Amino acid sequence: MDVRINVLSPDIFIQASLRVAPGTVGEPPHLRLQSGARSLEPKSILDALNAAGACPGHELLWSEDIFSPQIGCKFGLYPLARDSFFGLNYPELRAVDVSFAWFSKESDPFDVAEETSPTWDAKTPHPVLDEILAHAARVARLQQRLWYFFVLFFGDKARLIRVDHVGIVTTTAFPYATSQGPLTTFLWHFAHASPVHRGHDPSVQRVVPTSEAGQKMLSRAALESARNPGNHVSQAFIESLDDACPWWRIEVHDARAGRVYPFVVGKPVYDESGMVGSGKHGYIALDLANLDGPFVYLEDTWRMAGIGDEQEGNVLRVLNANSIPFVRTVLCHGDLPGQVTMAPNLVPRYGGQHPMPPIFRRHYRVVVGEVCKPVEEFSNGKELIKGVWCCLKAHEGAWLAGIVHPNVHPANISLYESPGGEWVGMLGGWTSAGDEYRTPEHKETWMFASKRLLDNPTRTTAISDALESFFNVLLHVAIRFLPNNIACVSSFIHAYFEAYSRNAQDLPRAGLLKSQAMTRGILNLASPDSMERNTLHFVTSSQDRHPINDVFDELLSWIRTSYTPGYLLDSRDALRKFHNLESHTAMGNLLLTHIGRQDWPSQDRCLGNPERAVVSHA
Repeated sequence: MDVRINVLSPDIFIQASLRVAPGTVGEPPHLRLQSGARSLEPKSILDALNAAGACPGHELLWSEDIFSPQIGCKFGLYPLARDSFFGLNYPELRAVDVSFAWFSKESDPFDVAEETSPTWDAKTPHPVLDEILAHAARVARLQQRLWYFFVLFFGDKARLIRVDHVGIVTTTAFPYATSQGPLTTFLWHFAHASPVHRGHDPSVQRVVPTSEAGQKMLSRAALESARNPGNHVSQAFIESLDDACPWWRIEVHDARAGRVYPFVVGKPVYDESGMVGSGKHGYIALDLANLDGPFVYLEDTWRMAGIGDEQEGNVLRVLNANSIPFVRTVLCHGDLPGQVTMAPNLVPRYGGQHPMPPIFRRHYRVVVGEVCKPVEEFSNGKELIKGVWCCLKAHEGAWLAGIVHPNVHPANISLYESPGGEWVGMLGGWTSAGDEYRTPEHKETWMFASKRLLDNPTRTTAISDALESFFNVLLHVAIRFLPNNIACVSSFIHAYFEAYSRNAQDLPRAGLLKSQAMTRGILNLASPDSMERNTLHFVTSSQDRHPINDVFDELLSWIRTSYTPGYLLDSRDALRKFHNLESHTAMGNLLLTHIGRQDWPSQDRCLGNPERAVVSHA
């Protein structure tokens, strides 16, 4: 867990998050509570809030399914005029507006020096934080939420909570069993706030399957099933029209074109778990103005926004204009007007002391013409090598054009079936957002970064670092899906890709197994400090030596020389290998040579091994 938390007073929280001007909506009603001990019981509060009309147009209902079973008392705030798609009595996640839950006083995760440090990063797991973050993610997935509100009760105190893509904003704890206090004020202002400030995205609309657009989507799916059976894009679109998941009309605001482009989509084909962070979703989409037209790929994300953080579509336009190969074609893109996380304006203005630098994200969408599949879905080892070679050529072209790809890892490498039926690689992820965080907490960048970058996090990325990342990506995918002699793949992945050691200053650095591989030139399956040569090797289904071994052996011998002091490079061959990492050319030629071999097995992909399960990527 790595979550930014801000603590505010209740009145500032309500004013900043709901943006209802004081005095414009009248006074909230008084809460009439039962006398005696029962006044603090959840059912008492629920009945009193409903009876007082604390949130006009809404009602509080018990909702046993909206939190984990271990939380005994919980209910939700639901609009009275609920979408007819769900019916009038549908107390579940697709209609809930605010979630309520009771916890013990001792389980309050925010009761930590909140007055002296109103902003901090929570890095250790906490059951309550885990629960509300998971719940917010579930709601966002079903409702296309910008952010989400909670009311959490801890003993005789309560907190108002807002979760967005930066983290959590919470109020200081306040007594809730008062006739008129922060609880009734929040609900009253919530009822009078705009749908946007309540967290609803105005740029999306639900598409009901029985509507005109929904029927056309179903007709297109039937046509694809008959016309293109087995085509991966057609099949993925058909599977996305799951009637158990909402379908959407999604707008893309392209400021450069001065237009709003509407698309229709089913459930996402890529779904990044968690609300805090980018919240990235990928859809196979159709242009609403041309439902008979080609399928496109729509990516919805909350990008880091600040100095130096570029919209990916702008980078793609430059790459496309320079005819860089194996890069997707941008069709339209842009930020959603006004959709930004709250923290950057809130903390400096209201937070008092704010030792943590403000961070914020903007809601962003980009549409590209090529619909791809994850690199993990390669058909055989030769196709995997071909895909990586293509992405290496894209990286080289961008580098020569003055654009440094920020983060080579499997999620940014995908496979595309060209019009001629050939599978090629596509290099994605052309944005700088968050890619300089080379710490173990940022696992996505840590796992595939070079040893030299991990040991020197302020170092500028060189070509040799990028080539080492391509090596790590190829290794990661290959050990999961090609037959090899690793007894436990998950253990090897942790030891090589995720683990870290510490230097003399107690700062994290590359793990021992990765360091050993890079400096010794071997992938040792024994303990990292062992000299035993129990090395990794791949085999074919007939237990013959797999050709991919030659690729790894040669690349490791090159990388080892880059970590060898110059005075020890005492042969012409060693110097040649050292210089091979100074440009993309040698690695590109090596991969291309092996792609042309005739001894690649056609069916070498492992199937049915839980150690090698596919991890979903865009």
